[in-house]
Amino acid sequence: MALVVVMIFSFNGLKDVLSYSVVELRFKRRRFKPGWNDYRRMLCTNGVDLLNSIPGKIALHFKKPSHPPKYNIQKKALIVAWDILWQDYRCLSPEKHEILAIMPVRTDQEIMKFWEYFNDILSKMSGSDKIKFMNS
Repeated sequence: MALVVVMIFSFNGLKDVLSYSVVELRFKRRRFKPGWNDYRRMLCTNGVDLLNSIPGKIALHFKKPSHPPKYNIQKKALIVAWDILWQDYRCLSPEKHEILAIMPVRTDQEIMKFWEYFNDILSKMSGSDKIKFMNS
């Protein structure tokens, strides 16, 4: 059995770790979704070097935001991050999350390690595998 250490960060702490890492986290859904758990699991990042790379734009379908959300994210104290499996932006509430894993993507070597993980695990996931991951 693997040891899982769950971490919770402050608003600034979560924003900071997202800027240089791919983060696996779990959070309580803001809105109930029939057929889904109350919690959602996600792989996300705001790592600029990873997202703006050619592979980031191709494999992760990263795109810069074209317009801001229709609500004020600062007033709601939300953090916007790129959801790697859903391949879109998601808003996170720092009060309602648990960080399960952190994979730094600051250096070329760390980014290569992420792409190995992506190629070995993530790219082989079917749509239903991704749904199972997100719903766990």
